[in-house]
Amino acid sequence: MVADNRKEELKSKVARLQHEVQELSTSRLANFEGLEAIASRLGFKSGNDSILKTRRVLKGHFGKVYSMSWAGSGKELVSASQDGKLIVWDAMLGT
Repeated sequence: MVADNRKEELKSKVARLQHEVQELSTSRLANFEGLEAIASRLGFKSGNDSILKTRRVLKGHFGKVYSMSWAGSGKELVSASQDGKLIVWDAMLGT
């Protein structure tokens, strides 16, 4: 019975966190500024391909990625997507 209660608590916590991620993603999308606009604002010329070059493609989400941020270690990325998943990526390995 204790395990069942813990399981329900965890399910509830996951649902709350998914809702929070969705809200944060929605609010960030409203203020979204494209990569080229950010590069331009920082003084990089749009013709500079070394700045806006795809270096790795991370595959794992089944929906649109709403948010991506560096983890505290600086070696990992965390992404949140429309499919409700949070994925922690190893930035060096791409996994």
